[in-house]
Amino acid sequence: MEEKRKKHQIQEQKKVKDSRKGKNKADTELKKLDWGLQEGSDIICLLAAIRGLWSDLWVIGGDFNVCRFEEEKLNCTRRSRAMMGFSNDIQDLELIDPPLQGAQFTWSRGEAHFQASRIHKFLISPEWSEMFNAIK
Repeated sequence: MEEKRKKHQIQEQKKVKDSRKGKNKADTELKKLDWGLQEGSDIICLLAAIRGLWSDLWVIGGDFNVCRFEEEKLNCTRRSRAMMGFSNDIQDLELIDPPLQGAQFTWSRGEAHFQASRIHKFLISPEWSEMFNAIK
């Protein structure tokens, strides 16, 4: 019985090893991204690493929890360091932040002290933009 269990274990280990063969660096980096997103610059560093390895079309969407420009935040009169850093990161990654259509903000809360901002975005690569240029 013990021998049977050991044989089964060896077969399972071999399956795992075989499943890892042929994986390229981009697949590995995507797994890291999927498994361990960190806040702030860690995400940008990881995206930059993947961007350097992967020349395919890019679309990154989500709640980035930061705006790029004053007009993306209600009653904002100056750009914070976080806003400037996020904008620089998008430029460094050579991604496009298409304008929002139909609404000015993507998030809001409050009644007495109303807050609103555009923190949800879809960032796209120039290649994606060229391929799907009819999509607005």
